[in-house]
This record gives sequence, structure tokens and C-alpha cells, in this order.
Amino acid sequence: MDIYSIKSRLRRSEDCWKWSEEDRKLAHELLRGDTLYHRIPEFNIKELTEVALAVGADTCGRVVQHYNCSDPLRLARMLKVRVLFDISPSRKNSSVNILSSYRHAPPTISVYEGNLRACREFIMKKNKVNKIYLSNLTNICVAHEIYHHLERCSLTFVDLAYKVPVLDLKIFRIEKSLTTLSEIAANAFAMKLMNLPGLPCVINRELKGENIRL
Repeated sequence: MDIYSIKSRLRRSEDCWKWSEEDRKLAHELLRGDTLYHRIPEFNIKELTEVALAVGADTCGRVVQHYNCSDPLRLARMLKVRVLFDISPSRKNSSVNILSSYRHAPPTISVYEGNLRACREFIMKKNKVNKIYLSNLTNICVAHEIYHHLERCSLTFVDLAYKVPVLDLKIFRIEKSLTTLSEIAANAFAMKLMNLPGLPCVINRELKGENIRL
């Protein structure tokens, strides 16, 4: 599945292509964090971020319409996805401590409460992020992981929309996908599902230099 086939599946009637400049910048920051970013031709970068955002928003529209539900925890139950709350302390020696994760067999979302607490405490000291993100951080994490569950179930991974060549020996060629595209889509999904003022990955910007990320 390439970028054009993905675009053709998106519902044009949905308002999934309209994003603020700030959200576009946040999506670009996520993509720039991909280890393969430097291999993406410059003319593809804007289109890739736009498509990833649109896929997340479009997926949200379809799910909400089908289940008539926009509450992440309730939606997880309807999708038969178990949500576990890991209360173990934040692992400060880890290179990166994530706030949540998804495992597909059986479908399980894990929310790491120790990392969430550390995240809240750090951001509250800076007092720059809209408090709606902090008060809804658990649900944001669940919503983010629900997107990964949905893409796993449908086997429509937006990160496969574009392959970056990493080795070309003429006889054979090795390409890798941009996993960050799925992260952009998951952020767009969470934003639309919860009617947030912007992409929740704005939290990552405030956590720069810390070993925690959304």
C-alpha cells in the first residue's frame, strides 16, 4: 500500500485535511525524530505528514460513527481491548520511558502510571502546556494506543505508505518504513477523539531533555 492508495481511501467529506500550522509543526517534529528522516526527499515531507494526520482523523471519524462513542476507556471495552494500569515506579535509568504501550496478543493497552506521574510533575513545574492535556493524560494514552490496535486489526499501517531505501546494491534493495507516521496518526486520532485543542504530542516538546515521551 503506497501513499496514493491510502489517500484514495480517505473520505473527502470528512474534515480531516484541515490542520493548524501548530499541529503541522508538531507532526513535522515527530517525523524529524525518525532515524530515517534525513533520507526522505524534501518534497515528500509535507505530504507524508499531511497524510498521516488525515489517516488518524479519518480513522477516528469512522470509529466514532460506528460505535457512537468517544470515551477512550469505554471504547477500549467495546473493542475488547484490555487496559492495564502498571503502578510500578518510573524507571529513571532507562533511555526512554514511554507513557503507554500496546500488545496485540491478546489485545492489551498498558498505561505506566509511574511515568505519567513523573510527566505531570515535570510539566506542571514549567506551566506552559494547556492543563487539559495533563488532566486527560491517561485517556490520551489509551486513545493513542487504540489507534495502534485499529491499524493492527485492519492491517492498514500508514507507516507502510512510504519506504525509505537504506541499501541499494542493484542486485537487491533494502527499504524501511517510517514508523513515525503511525505515531503522527495516533496523535491525530487521540486529538479528534477527545476534542483536544491540538495534537497531544505537544507534551513531548515540553519533555525535551527528559527520558519520558508520549
